[in-house]
Parts: sequence; C-alpha cells; structure tokens
Amino acid sequence: MARRRYTPKLKARVVLEVLGGEKTPGQVARAYGVHPNSVQLWRRHFVDRAPEVFAEETTVKEYERRIRDLEQLLGKKEVEIALLKKFLGPERLSVAEKVALVSGTRETYGPAPSLRAVGLARSTWYHHTRTRVAYARKYAHPGRRSRRSPRRTRSMGTAGVPRNSGRPTATG
Repeated sequence: MARRRYTPKLKARVVLEVLGGEKTPGQVARAYGVHPNSVQLWRRHFVDRAPEVFAEETTVKEYERRIRDLEQLLGKKEVEIALLKKFLGPERLSVAEKVALVSGTRETYGPAPSLRAVGLARSTWYHHTRTRVAYARKYAHPGRRSRRSPRRTRSMGTAGVPRNSGRPTATG
C-alpha cells in the first residue's frame, strides 16, 4: 500500500481543530480520513515549533548576514580558482607533475577531486604510481644487485649479499 502524503494546509487545519479542544484527536482523524497517530505527530510537531514562529528578528537578520558573508567568500574562492586554473592549468603541467600533485593532495582531498582538478584520468594516475612502485621494488631489493653498476650496489651495502641464481640448493 502506498504511503499517503498530506498537504501542509490540511495538516494545519487538522492540528488547529485538535488544539481547539472541541473534538478529540480520534474524532478529527476520522473526519479527515487520517490515522490518529499522524494527527498526534502533527500536533506535537506544531507545538514544538511554535516558538520559532515568534522568534526575534535578530536571528533571521543574523542568518541573512551570515549567508551574505558566505556568498562573498564563495565568490572570492571562485575567482581564485579561475586564476589558478588559468596560470597553473592542467595543460601547463606534464603528466609526471600532475601525478606528483595528485599523490601529494590525495590524502587530504581524496583521489577523485584531485584527479578532476588537474584533468588527469584515474587510469593514468594509477599506472604511473604503480609503475613507480614496481620500479622501486625491483631495483631497491637488497638481495638483487645490478649488473650495470656494481659500484653503486657496493655503496648501498648490498655487495655482500649472495645473488640467487634461481637454481635450487641442496639442503640436507
């Protein structure tokens, strides 16, 4: 069964009739074809919010001032963003610079907004970060020496590490 929706005018009429005291909430509910629990809920909501109707004008003015200040701040930020996009726009950065920028801001803002801001595809960013990690793992492993630069591996302290030839050793 679909949930019925009542107009605010009907709710106000029902609540005012209940608050009038001539009829019980059950009688009013039957007269309007509404469930008695709904009538009680509307009455409670109306009574709880009644002080807001008579609230001082200062709170409204305070909220209006706050909204005006926030709109001005938003306008300034939009101008700043437009200028930054113009001078540091995505077309002026290389892919490596974009990847570095996203990697630096990812923790604070998350990857999706950062990627959107610099105009970089997620797959490109993922590929470049994973390639860098794979490269670092491949060449920074302490048990692996480079054939091209034995001097560099000696200075890193990996010269004394035996190289695994890939053949099984006899243990016994």
